[in-house]
Amino acid sequence: MNNLWQFEKIWNETILVDREAREYKPRDIIWASEMGTSFLNRYYNMTAEPITNPKDARILRKFEAGNLFQWVVELVMRKAGLLVMSEHIDRQKASTIVRTNDLLPVWARYDFIGGGKPDYKRALEQINDIKFPTKLQNVALKLIEVFSQQYPEGLQEIVCEVKSVNSLVFWAHIESINVGYFHHRLQLLSQLKGFNYEWGKLIYISKDDLTIKEVFIKKDNPQLNEQWLFDVTTMTRFLKEKTIPPKDPEIIFDELEQKHLINWNIRYSLYFNKIMGVDREKWEKEKIKECRKLNKELKKKKSAPN
Repeated sequence: MNNLWQFEKIWNETILVDREAREYKPRDIIWASEMGTSFLNRYYNMTAEPITNPKDARILRKFEAGNLFQWVVELVMRKAGLLVMSEHIDRQKASTIVRTNDLLPVWARYDFIGGGKPDYKRALEQINDIKFPTKLQNVALKLIEVFSQQYPEGLQEIVCEVKSVNSLVFWAHIESINVGYFHHRLQLLSQLKGFNYEWGKLIYISKDDLTIKEVFIKKDNPQLNEQWLFDVTTMTRFLKEKTIPPKDPEIIFDELEQKHLINWNIRYSLYFNKIMGVDREKWEKEKIKECRKLNKELKKKKSAPN
């Protein structure tokens, strides 16, 4: 009898079970996590249009890796006593509906609330309850040491949203990371509105080197609120009037990074074949070449004498 047991098959196959696999039905509620993204993609999703490009195995694995890194950040904060826990609900599953006049409601859920009045002594006593990598254990210990001195009376409660990013993307798009991606800012603002918190922060973590970047968002930010309202108003109009939104541009110019990029709203769309009607791989190669050409021309213009 072979007693050399393995679990790779169970692991690999179970990870690939699509946690979002479900019967898509028409909905008249906006998910906060989709705000700031393509109106066309959202329209098809909200009207239960059949998906033409489902998530492949690699994407599903990336999502689960993202969940893992979110858990790591949360656990470090939990070990340091920096999580605000409710007595009657699990904060991680907390959700709410944001309603604005006659516009479509927005469903929002946050990862966790940080701050409050930590019991630093208790956190220190329980720091070894869960086995943890030494370096991350040291982070939790250092947080207790520093915060107990700086904030002996407690910390402001802040809504925290964790986003894991491939390290190549993290460092290549650090300008965008430093201010938070637009759709992430709208998502977090929805959470602040729904739970009536003044401040929230996006916590970006680089998957390969564990670097993090915190970006603070304030609920009463006038410009962001205007953008949020425009998003909800526009999506409401498209859905109520049953008007299919226009196709997104295939290449966009990023003002922060000052270069042309392939529009990820199209590149990774679940409806790519329906929208574009061409082979995705061939399209990507063409757009990569086009972006390189545009960026090369832009560089020449910038370096040319006035």
